[in-house]
Amino acid sequence: MLVRRPLPAETDGAGGWAPQGATAPGPFFFFFFFFFSLTITNKREEERRMPRGGFSGSISSPRFDVAIDMGNPFLNRTVDGFLKIGAVGACKVAAEDTFDCLHRGDVSKHKLEHMLKKMCKEGAYWGTVAGVYVGMEYGVERIRGRHDWKNAMIGGALSGALISAASNNHKDKIIKDAITGGAVATAVEFINYLT
Repeated sequence: MLVRRPLPAETDGAGGWAPQGATAPGPFFFFFFFFFSLTITNKREEERRMPRGGFSGSISSPRFDVAIDMGNPFLNRTVDGFLKIGAVGACKVAAEDTFDCLHRGDVSKHKLEHMLKKMCKEGAYWGTVAGVYVGMEYGVERIRGRHDWKNAMIGGALSGALISAASNNHKDKIIKDAITGGAVATAVEFINYLT
């Protein structure tokens, strides 16, 4: 069974990669990416951990996971990242716009249609970013033949540069986004290793 690798946020925080009309990612989104990447662990990492003694308890909801088999591990991981993080982007917009409607006290058909369009746009954007990152990281892992933090760094840097270049940014902005993507991906990988 394939288990999804953690996905970090790959933006510089200023919304440099967002398509025209999309909102810049807020602190909630970056917090979610870090939380999301810390809570999902790789099956190989779970198998390598030493058993620990002690007593702990928690209350958790049932885990729901969807597996999509496209016949290729690269495509499986890319589509999985797109769908999961795309759904997160759509839920973020739904939560923000719902709060805005409730706060103002007015709901109309026009606002609901606008919210649905915005949910689709943000979901597609963040899903694409996540799919590109997961695909890059998996490709680097296959090329290098190793599973370590360097894959996340290289995959994040390549994803940052690719998405920034696709947004028609200048050379300096592309380099900054590549460095940011690599740094965020590496930081998430180290934090995930520590937990």
